[in-house]
Amino acid sequence: MASSAAKDSASRDRATLRDIALDTGLSMSTVSQALRGAGRISEATRARVAEASARLAYRANVSALHMRGARTGLVGLVATVPDSTSWSVGDLDFLVRCERAFCDVALGSDRYPVMLSGSSVSGAIGVLPVDGVAVIDPGPNDPLLRLLEERGVAYVTLGRDVLSDASDEWVVDNDKLGITRVALDGLYQRGMRRSLLLTADTGQNYMTDVAQAYDAWGEAHPDVTTTTAVLPLPFDAAQAARVVSDACRDGVDTIYLAVEPALTAVLDAVAAEGLSIPDDVQLLATTDSTRAQSLVPAISAVDLQPAALGERLFALLEQRVSGAVPDAVERLVAADVRWRDSTRALV
Repeated sequence: MASSAAKDSASRDRATLRDIALDTGLSMSTVSQALRGAGRISEATRARVAEASARLAYRANVSALHMRGARTGLVGLVATVPDSTSWSVGDLDFLVRCERAFCDVALGSDRYPVMLSGSSVSGAIGVLPVDGVAVIDPGPNDPLLRLLEERGVAYVTLGRDVLSDASDEWVVDNDKLGITRVALDGLYQRGMRRSLLLTADTGQNYMTDVAQAYDAWGEAHPDVTTTTAVLPLPFDAAQAARVVSDACRDGVDTIYLAVEPALTAVLDAVAAEGLSIPDDVQLLATTDSTRAQSLVPAISAVDLQPAALGERLFALLEQRVSGAVPDAVERLVAADVRWRDSTRALV
């Protein structure tokens, strides 16, 4: 015969702590502690509570747990894409792979990722019972980070807020300055003497760091003419094509592309000028993608290891939520250059 607790819970949407207490003959306080792994409770009692919880299909009320200060297992994930961009999902290969890795490792650790975006973020912070939030590519002086600080929500970021004075101890990233120098040295060895850096006005550190490294490299190599074109947002493919066409007419021999959505426009503009890749114009992208790999010619690119970044981002968030020091997580992920057919052979 079914217990009275089982009968009561069957008539409602979900079982409660009271149902488990009635079923086991234990107090609600003991049941609550057993389910949370707290208190000085024998293993036999914990097992008894776990069995009743499973049999009655009990599911914890995460909002109530959050109010009592317990961990809910929910972790927020936010990818900051400026509202003024007009980029499609296909242009965000890096974000998709990074987010997927974060979610995979979170679920494997019995954590439950909640994707937040757009206008939903500010309304959810402090209401949604997340243990912490990971923010990918925060903007300059990012209001979300200020809100998380104000409401006492633990957070970590992939990439830093370029206008913030906060420490980098809760930031996961690549050494974008270093990998940009490596890529430019490789292009120089492949004959680069007149180059164009094509960026967009996002204000995020994956753009600003590349521009900074590019300028510094150019100052150290006076035999190379380096120019930069910053595309305004929203992104306009026709404008990108015009910039590339003008650069080709000025004799540019290398394009360093920091704007993934402009890839097709760049290729079309070079072809329209009667030039070929890589014989006349070399092309290297600052992020690797499935599209870059599958084009003909295949595009040389910087591999930022988005999956490794996503995994490290989750590990760092776990440390901050638990109150541990961040030094145990390796926060800098190594990047590499994938040389393909859009760049020449070494000179």
